[in-house]
Amino acid sequence: MTVLTLVRHAQASYLSDNYDRLSPLGERQAAVVGEFWARRGIRFDLAFSGPAERQIRTAAIAAAASRNLGHDLPDAVVLGEFDEFPGEQVVRVLGPLLVEKHTDIRSLAEAFESASDRDRKREALDRLFHRVTECWVAEEVPCVGVESWKQFTGRVGRGVDRIRERLGREAAARVAVFTSAGPTAVVASLALGLSPAKTLALAFSPHNASCSEFFLAPDGLTLSTFNVTTYLEDPSLLTYR
Repeated sequence: MTVLTLVRHAQASYLSDNYDRLSPLGERQAAVVGEFWARRGIRFDLAFSGPAERQIRTAAIAAAASRNLGHDLPDAVVLGEFDEFPGEQVVRVLGPLLVEKHTDIRSLAEAFESASDRDRKREALDRLFHRVTECWVAEEVPCVGVESWKQFTGRVGRGVDRIRERLGREAAARVAVFTSAGPTAVVASLALGLSPAKTLALAFSPHNASCSEFFLAPDGLTLSTFNVTTYLEDPSLLTYR
């Protein structure tokens, strides 16, 4: 049976001019992943990544770190299906509509705009983001010009199918996919049959550079482990953002 390992990208540059760029800490996290695989002798037959810079860069750094220890990892092939859901676009497009519908969202938006320091701004944005994406999943307002929740989950499902097709009749393979928290939660949902609301809640739990493993069969998917971070031994390496 194929072992499918989904790696959440390392820490990106949250609340910066380019969120998609890995932070210096994120680059270290990505290297630790590759070093761990090298020390444990974990080999992969195929590797993929989503198209985002933070996903591609995590894959490249992990591979380089592993190779530096004499352990080869395949170069990651980009699969667009494993991109994260467009969270920034969801908030920008749907937020103004939801502000008119929900007083609590209006208050959250005002708190974000008035936050006076970085920590308060981060906290306010997290709350606003969580609340708006809940409404997005529930389809409270039309998703005009932005990917819907159903389109997102369908896209990730097609990505899993593409990996199945790529493997063909190969019975026992190891596949790594460098992606984000959202697609990881969707794949877990495909294995566990979670509701959309529970899938979204799960998407907020994986640490940066964490690994989740699934057993991939031609006709099914089984969750083995989720959000594993045992190799991130330094507490400073454990981040969500």
